[in-house]
Amino acid sequence: MVRRAARRVGHRGALLTMLGTIALLYGVSLITTPPPVRPPGLRLLLGLMGLHGWGATLTAAGVVAILCAPLRQGRDWPGWAALVLVWLPWSLSFFVSWWPEGSNPRGWVSGLIFAALAGAPAVCADWDEPPPDPRAKARSHP
Repeated sequence: MVRRAARRVGHRGALLTMLGTIALLYGVSLITTPPPVRPPGLRLLLGLMGLHGWGATLTAAGVVAILCAPLRQGRDWPGWAALVLVWLPWSLSFFVSWWPEGSNPRGWVSGLIFAALAGAPAVCADWDEPPPDPRAKARSHP
């Protein structure tokens, strides 16, 4: 059953599931147990909406990504777009806090981490799903 589900989801769907789970869990953590101290890199984000709002946005993006995981290439685009769009403001907020504001000397580190979370789905969204391996069917049915 797990093998059949893995074949159905494929490589693209597996990545959407993993990245969606990260967004979902981070969003839920912001809603249920927000950090007691606000890093200076969040100032720009918090000017747009509170942490509960960002938590809900992350949670929604994660759910969209996970629901799009089993869809065929071309129909799964909302999941990829949701992940890029939800992480990009986080990256920009931390970069702005580092430069030009200068209020967060280590903002570039968080900025790069969130840029990677936004960049991975941006890059992978255009990758083709590899064709099924004909030997895999022969191996699963001896």
